[in-house]
Amino acid sequence: KTLPTEIINIVKNIRKEYQFENITEKLNTMRKKKVLIIGDTIIDEYVSVKALGRPSKENIIATQYESKELFLGGVFASIGTLSSFSDNIDFITKFNSNKNDIKFIKKHIPKNIKKAYFLHDKTVTTKKTRYVMNSHSHIKKLFEIYEMDDKPINDKEEKQILKILDRDLSKYDMVIVNDYGHGLITEKIINTLQKKSRFLAVNAQINAGNQGYNLITKYKKADYYCIDLEEAKKAINKKDIIQEHVPNELSKKINGKYIAVTLGANGSITRFKKNKNFRFPAFTNIIVDTMSAGDAYYVSSAMTLFLTNSVPLAALLGNLCGSMQVALRGCSPINKDIFYQNLNSLFKIN
Repeated sequence: KTLPTEIINIVKNIRKEYQFENITEKLNTMRKKKVLIIGDTIIDEYVSVKALGRPSKENIIATQYESKELFLGGVFASIGTLSSFSDNIDFITKFNSNKNDIKFIKKHIPKNIKKAYFLHDKTVTTKKTRYVMNSHSHIKKLFEIYEMDDKPINDKEEKQILKILDRDLSKYDMVIVNDYGHGLITEKIINTLQKKSRFLAVNAQINAGNQGYNLITKYKKADYYCIDLEEAKKAINKKDIIQEHVPNELSKKINGKYIAVTLGANGSITRFKKNKNFRFPAFTNIIVDTMSAGDAYYVSSAMTLFLTNSVPLAALLGNLCGSMQVALRGCSPINKDIFYQNLNSLFKIN
């Protein structure tokens, strides 16, 4: 498909500073950077069904079971994408100690992960089961079921994490937080992350299980914030605000060098200076599934900002990663080689 003129113009401007080879060279330096990722584990299940119609005696839709798939989601969306670029990732997360969960999670962890800090107990691993219908181009989600216990971790677990952070945080070049509001990241952990991280990127998501209780404003001192438009509006408590004003209003509540607000099909806005925003339109793309698109944008833009401080380049790579993610089913990691091919094609535009 033809790219929007806006994107072509932005790419031409970026090309004045960066050639494709310069960007890949920069991104390749990520290989050696030491990264810590912390966040909630989520197992995403898709149950595919086919509609049969309405039963004669009930006011419901009957469906026929076809198949089911499991995806490793939550913090592992970021781990999967970033592990394509870095061989030096450690992570902290928590899940249930039952054999099935441990086996499934360990099987799907990228092979180049250095260190994994797992907290195990009898608390159920957060699992989100979505009933979906497959059409020829995309999946239609009917409803979802949560299995979770999202009470905060106990004192012993909190102390375990704080001990790791106090001992090791200064060794990490970059820290990425995936906060889904399911109990892993406590106030003390946030304070330690903010005090001791060299470059801190945060993403706090709102979902059906934590409506209104997991706002980005609980983080006051991160370098990079990335959330979607609805999450940003809830954080500033302004439902009808103009999109362009959102990052500046948000900056009054949090002290971030960079604040990105993702707009779904409308791309993203990034605030980088007082009253200065950079708008990037979305790539036109076939949307198979929107799951993890925000995570793909977040982690790739965070990495780019950390390496280059270039907001236009971070928005470009973030939106490119997001557009690749929506073409995949479920929480499937981005393929770095295909990412580079797509980026190279963009940089050849006249």
